[in-house]
Parts: sequence; structure tokens; C-alpha cells
Amino acid sequence: MIKNIIGLVGLDKYYLLRQLGLYSKLFFRYGSIEKVNNLIRCEYELLRKKTRLKSMPYAVKLEVNNICNLDCQFCYRNTLNYGLGSASFENYKKMFDQLKGHLFYCAFHYLGEPLLHKDIVKIIGYVHNQNVGTYISTNMNYLNEKIAKGLVESGLDMLTVSIDGANQETYSKYRKGGDFNLLIKNLKMMVEQKKKLKSKTPFIEIQFIVFRYNENQIGKIKKLAREIGVDSLKIRPGIIDDVEWIPKNKKYISRLYTKKNKTRKTCWWLWRTPTITWNGEVYPCCRRIFKKSFGNILKEEFQDVWNNRNYYDSRKCFSSKANIDSPCYACKIPYGNIHG
Repeated sequence: MIKNIIGLVGLDKYYLLRQLGLYSKLFFRYGSIEKVNNLIRCEYELLRKKTRLKSMPYAVKLEVNNICNLDCQFCYRNTLNYGLGSASFENYKKMFDQLKGHLFYCAFHYLGEPLLHKDIVKIIGYVHNQNVGTYISTNMNYLNEKIAKGLVESGLDMLTVSIDGANQETYSKYRKGGDFNLLIKNLKMMVEQKKKLKSKTPFIEIQFIVFRYNENQIGKIKKLAREIGVDSLKIRPGIIDDVEWIPKNKKYISRLYTKKNKTRKTCWWLWRTPTITWNGEVYPCCRRIFKKSFGNILKEEFQDVWNNRNYYDSRKCFSSKANIDSPCYACKIPYGNIHG
């Protein structure tokens, strides 16, 4: 039975419930006194809008690769400025080990398809064995039984599968190059492996991003999710500027476009969660609005990057009315009613 605990991400209360549910599980499963103390300090510094931090991030988006088998519409890969490639297992360890003592979870995806990385199961297993939660978002157009079994046995906590249509024609409009039937076959294989190994993890979730062309298929995607037997269905609005893609039904439109604040909400990414590319480049969030990174943790220590001038100026955007020299100052996301 589908537990649609996430609802519409465009509605703040459902989004917050989803986040609280996710973090509470990770909190109890992977918590320690050191991690809890750091989290409390982090939230205090976020509340006070501190610009130089004593706390460390307690979550990270640490990319394994930016190579992909699809060419999705509006994907930020089209604006890459740091090169295509994959992290070696040793380099991944080198980056992850700088943050692991404070982390509750690590996400392996960013601008690539993580299942294409040859060592993805090994990397997940390493992170899991360091007492850190693990999360992957995938198009699942690439999978075999060995990888499916490995993902379950690695300790992967959460797996999000993107399905933005209920048939090939609709699905491939956004997921260009994607094979709907292959995706469904692979998803069923993943669910079956989880049952076969009698494992509670990973928590398998379908994500359906609502656009104008697929908003009439929400009922079908709910039925499909039930038939396959996934754990959850997340229905969320797309965040794009093209008016032809924005749904006609207002309840499926992001509040970023329908209700805007007069003042910026504080961007918690700058305090809680960095985004780090496969080759060590550190960005404050997953939006591609930055011409250059804030630093590189394969060349310098993460803690030095975390409090450098780039981060200082970006955090100051939310405690000063002055025009700050940071891409974060012009970002429109904090003016919307969703953020995350």
C-alpha cells in the first residue's frame, strides 16, 4: 500500500513533514553525541545567521560522477563548468572522510547517474560502515541483478526513482533518451531483490515531477506505484521558468511562482549541506548559478573552504541589506515559499 506521506512538495506543511520524517529516522539510526552537539550548534548558528561557523554540515550531497545515460530537458549538465568524470574510490574516501564525523546522511547524486559508477556499491558500503545514512536518486535506466542485490546489501537507506510519465511518450518528453519499459522492469527487479533478501532498506520511492504535459497522468502513476509495490510516491511540482511547462492546475504549481515573499528566507544550504562534485569542487547548493566553486577539498581542507570568503559573503546575504558580491544575493529561490 502506498504511503503518500510526502504529498505535494509545493505545500510547505507536507514538505516539512517529509523532511522531519526523513531526518528523524536518520537521527536515531546514525546519531552520536558528537553529531547531535554539532547539529544543535549548526541550527543555532543558522537561526542567528552567523557568517563564520564553529559547526560543520550534518548532511552532504557528494557526487560520485556527472556522467549520465539520459539528456533530460533543463538539466544543469548542459552548463557544466568542471568537466565530465567519476571520482575514484580513493578520492571519494578522501573527500568523505573530511566530513564523516558530523554527518547524518550522504547523497551520492548531483548531475550524473550514480548507478553508472563502477564502484557505486562499494562506495555506499563504505559510507554506511562509517555510520552515515545513504541516499541515491536515479533514473534507473541502468541496472542488473548484481547491482540491485549489491544496493540492498550495501545498507543503502533511501532510493528515489524518477518517473515523470505513465507511458513512453509522456515519460521521454522530459527524460530524453529514457526507456520507460526498461525503467519499470528495473524498478520491479529492485523491489523483488529487497523482498528476496528480506531487507527493510532501501526505502524505495517514486518521484513524479508534475508538468503541464503529464498532470493528467497522476492517477495512473499512483496505480502504477501500487502495482509495483514501492514504499512511497512523491508528487512534486517542477521548478522551471518556461510557462509552457507549468501545469494548468494551480495546486501543482510551485509556490515559488504563485506566492513570493517580500524578503528572502534564510537559505539553510549555506549552513547545513554543501554540494561537492566528483573532482572536489565545493558549491553551497545544487543550483547551477555559480561560475566558479567556493573551493576544492582535494586541494585544501574542507574546514578552510567552509569558512572562506566565498561562504562568508554568501551567508551575509541573509543578515545584511547591502548588495553583497555573491551569486546567492540574486537567487530567487529564497523568495519562494518552498526551499530545499
